[in-house]
Amino acid sequence: MVKLQMHKILKEPVIQRLYPTEDDEFQKTLTWIQSFMKRFDLSLRRRTKILQKLPEDIDVKLEEFKRFIIRLRIQYNFDLNSIYNMDETPIWFDMAGNMTINNKENKTVHICITGNNKNWFTVVLTCSA
Repeated sequence: MVKLQMHKILKEPVIQRLYPTEDDEFQKTLTWIQSFMKRFDLSLRRRTKILQKLPEDIDVKLEEFKRFIIRLRIQYNFDLNSIYNMDETPIWFDMAGNMTINNKENKTVHICITGNNKNWFTVVLTCSA
C-alpha cells in the first residue's frame, strides 16, 4: 500500500517538475519504506469501530435452518436444482479502504472519504443448490 502510494506521488506533475529523474533513480524497496515509517513514527493501521458479532448459538441455528429446508423439499417435492439462494449487497461508489498510515500514538483511525458515501449500486449474488 505504501509503495503504491509513493509511486503515485512520484508520478504527480508537480513532483515530476521538482525531481524530473527521481522516479527512474528512486529504489522503492521494502527496507526504505520501513525506515521511512520508523523515522516518522508511522504504522500501517486498520480502520476501527466495525463490529459484527455472531450469535453464540449460531451452530444450532444453522442446523435448525438446514432441517427446515430439508422438510420443505420433502413436503413440496422440490429438486435441488430448483433451489437458489440470492442476496443483494450494496457497493458504495466511495469505498473507503481498510488500511491507512497513522502515527503510532493515535488510538482512533480516521479514514478520509470523498463525500460520495451515500451513493451506491446493488450487486445481486445468486447460487444454486
